[in-house]
Amino acid sequence: MAEHRLGWGYERRDVPWWVAAASAAGVLVLIGLVLWGLAALFGHLREGPWTPQPAPFAATADADWPDPQLQAAPAAELARLRQASARRLDSFGWVEREAGLAHIPIELAMLLLVQAPAAVADSGIALDVPAAPASAAGAGRAGEAP
Repeated sequence: MAEHRLGWGYERRDVPWWVAAASAAGVLVLIGLVLWGLAALFGHLREGPWTPQPAPFAATADADWPDPQLQAAPAAELARLRQASARRLDSFGWVEREAGLAHIPIELAMLLLVQAPAAVADSGIALDVPAAPASAAGAGRAGEAP
């Protein structure tokens, strides 16, 4: 029988020994580099235990910061806040007496603005009223004709 020889077009069956040896050597070198890097990174641990330094504001943190102000009865505090707001909105009073600035009940203020907007505008009072959107300007209340 004729002996069959492998030519350039055929794949070899085994990997050469030197490729396996070079790969193993490369892995060992990589492991050595990682271990060397870790030893350099954590080399300061050999010097002794590390003691953390306090932050610059740590010495005064306990003395300067107040305890949290927690609400004992949130529902009751909310009711008191709403009562105080309603009292303010429904009363007359001075905001700044020296400047001649007063507040009036909200219902009266809205009525004055609706009934006599020209008089309010001519009085020279600066109003902090946002302009109504164009779509809401012509709209009436529910059930009213525009």
